[in-house]
Formats: sequence, C-alpha cells, structure tokens
Amino acid sequence: MVVSISCTVIMVALFISSLSEYLTTSTMSQMLIDDSSSEAKLKIIFSIEFPSVPCDLIYMDSRDLIGFAAEDLQNDISRKRMVNGVVQSRERWMRNEGVTYEDVKVKIKKGEGCFIEGSTMVNKVPGNVHFSMHNEKVAAIAQRLSAEGVRVNFAHKIVHFSFGSHEHQAKSIQKKYPEIDLFPLEGTSMNEDIRLPIAYQYYLNVVRTVVEMSGKPVELYQYTISKSYGLTHDMPALFFKYEMSPLYVRYEIKQKSIWHFIVNVCAIIGGVYTAFSILDAIIYSSVSKIFKSRIGKLS
Repeated sequence: MVVSISCTVIMVALFISSLSEYLTTSTMSQMLIDDSSSEAKLKIIFSIEFPSVPCDLIYMDSRDLIGFAAEDLQNDISRKRMVNGVVQSRERWMRNEGVTYEDVKVKIKKGEGCFIEGSTMVNKVPGNVHFSMHNEKVAAIAQRLSAEGVRVNFAHKIVHFSFGSHEHQAKSIQKKYPEIDLFPLEGTSMNEDIRLPIAYQYYLNVVRTVVEMSGKPVELYQYTISKSYGLTHDMPALFFKYEMSPLYVRYEIKQKSIWHFIVNVCAIIGGVYTAFSILDAIIYSSVSKIFKSRIGKLS
C-alpha cells in the first residue's frame, strides 16, 4: 500500500514538472545588420488626445529628409470632439474652412478638445510627423487668442503610437511576451500648466523586429524614446521625430513539441512503474524470507 501511494505521488509530481516544461516557451534574440529594402513605406498608427485644443486648430503634417512633405493630412485619420476630457464618440469632426476667431474662443472656454486617431504612410528615412497650428489662418487666430490671454495648451495623452502594419498581431505578441516592448509611448501624458507656447518633441529610434513563432516570421517594429519640451517662439506643437536603425532584432520563440511531451509522459509512467515494481519485489522477497525464518525458529 505504501509503495503504491509513493509510486502515484512521484508519478504525479514528475508529470506536473513535464507539463510545466511543455507549456513554457523559450525566447532567443539576435541583433543583426538590416539589409532589407528601404524603398518600402512604413505605416504609423496613432491615437492621441488633446484635451485643451479644439480640432479646428490642429493640423497634422509630415516631412522627411529626402524632401517629402505633406500638410493637413486627413486620409485615414479621424478627429472627434472632446468635452472636458471626454471623447464624444458619436460625433466625427469635419474641418470647417470658415471657422472664425469667435468660434474657437467659445470652444476653448467650453473646455473643448480633440481626439485624433488614424494612420499615415512614411518613407523609411529620418523624418517627422507633427501636430501644430502652422496653418496661416489658424496661426492668426491663435496669436489673437494669446494676445487676449486665452490659453492654447498642447498638453496631450498618447493613447497609442506604433509602427508597422500588423497592429493586431503586435498587440497579441506584446500581451503574451511583455519582454518584446512594441508600444513604449502608450499612456504617456504631458501637461505643463503654463501659459507660454511649448513644443513637445519625441525622438524615436525605430528598430525592425522579426518575431518567429512555429517557423512563421512576423515583421514588427520596436522603438526607443527620448523626449524633450521647451518654450518656442513659434506656435505650440507636438513632434514625433523618427529614424530607422541600421540593425534589426530577430526573436525566435520556441515551444516543446507535443510528441516530446508524450514521450516524456510515457517515459515517466514506464520508468516509475518499473522502478517501483523492482522495489516491491525486493521488499516482498525480504519480508517473505524474514517471515519464513521466524516460523522456522518457532517450530
């Protein structure tokens, strides 16, 4: 009875250990020179809250080192009004070219802000995307507001900011393997409570990242951040300045095969059963000899 219980306990313990090993994945990483094509475009996906700036004042522009420039980007971008920090999800904002100083002043006093989300394609060269009030008409409105002491604050919260086209796969990998940090800007807030114009700048070093799972590679992008902000003689703005790393990271995520697990379980059952069968035979033989010896002495 004792032998059977001990056999069962050891077998269960070894099975749990083998199951834990099977369920645990190993992650190997390498940093290599990136010789991939630089001609392909790179997608930037973002969601940003501006709780104190009406959508009428915010223009999104893009520029890069090879001379590409795009102003007032609107394709694949959605803007929604915020009121006292709450997104009005049912109302999609549309640009009104006839907006006036009085319109904007009323919106600011009501606590209206702007939630901007969407995506844009950029070249794989150093460049920036930025949100600002550099449009001539909007700049004139902002200057008049400033002259009257009405504050335009580019405080913001970055809800999401990522590179690459595989957003859903990236989120799944980030959740399952937190050591692969794909969204370091997510949740970042900047709110300097002063009345002077501030330029917020994020410097992003983008690293192409290949995650290989079960032999299937997925191309993602990590990035490191440094940031700064300071007073500007121009209009307040928010800049994301990026450059591509000449290196890329390759992650290989491995998991033990089901056949390896089955072989281990069979080996555990067979090994433990054999070992305890031998032990049981030895104990039985020893007890039998002792019992016969005692009977012989009594007789």
